[in-house]
Amino acid sequence: DAAYFCFSHPLVGINGLNKEQRGEIPVSDPRHGYLCFGGYVYFDHSGNVLQINALTQSKSGDLHFVGPYELPAGIAKDLEDEGRFEDVTIAELREAGARRFA
Repeated sequence: DAAYFCFSHPLVGINGLNKEQRGEIPVSDPRHGYLCFGGYVYFDHSGNVLQINALTQSKSGDLHFVGPYELPAGIAKDLEDEGRFEDVTIAELREAGARRFA
């Protein structure tokens, strides 16, 4: 049973690489999703990794989220103070106006 979990952020800079630079990992492979989009890592009480769930693209190539929801200013400040925000690296999300996520 998992005692802890965390989100593992995408590999910085991977979305700027072309297919030749990335290697031959197919988009449908969960390893590609983990490197490009991140995922959740689950640990036992001793800190041993039990499972990794990668974020992946749907067959249409989309990522689906619910929301948007307004982030209360106090929570945004706490996240900023803790250095929890990361830059959005997916071109389509940046084109839609997304800049950072936590």
